[in-house]
Amino acid sequence: MISGGVAAAFNSTLAAQSIKASLPMPAQAVLGLAFQAAPKLLLLGDFQYTWWSSFKEIKVDFEKAPDLTRYENYKNTSAFRVGADYAFSDAFVLRAGGLVHNAAAPDEVVTPLLPEANRKEATIGAGINLTKAIELNAAYQYLQQDDREGRVKEAAGGAQPTTALNTGTYSFGGHLLGATLTFHF
Repeated sequence: MISGGVAAAFNSTLAAQSIKASLPMPAQAVLGLAFQAAPKLLLLGDFQYTWWSSFKEIKVDFEKAPDLTRYENYKNTSAFRVGADYAFSDAFVLRAGGLVHNAAAPDEVVTPLLPEANRKEATIGAGINLTKAIELNAAYQYLQQDDREGRVKEAAGGAQPTTALNTGTYSFGGHLLGATLTFHF
């Protein structure tokens, strides 16, 4: 429960209340190809197109507080992925891949919430069959995202944001590790 003094300081917007919001998810199309280049070498590639332009705004309907509209105006995006899978034996496979993806968020809507930018990723991994029924896979991915200018505050009066509000620079990169242990029945 929020104390009366805190709630009063925020015009009762912190009061317990219900909200309604919907988040439109974009349509996607993906076309991929796999080519067995040699008995032990599989090459893969795909192209993905996402219709993010359907994501124009998020309307939040508060029960008690004033309603809120976040303007997003996303752009359609595309991504290219390539990969290779080399089977050294029936028990051991080495994998590598990469992708290039462009950003959906236009300059005026970049915030700390999602400081998305154009990015590149590279991945390496390996798989080993420990037994006929147990498989172990592990991977490492490096993610490099371009720096992006963005805003740290909302436009006054609920107006649509502009790049004039962009006073921050967002940097992002990542080192990701993953592993799976699979049991086949």
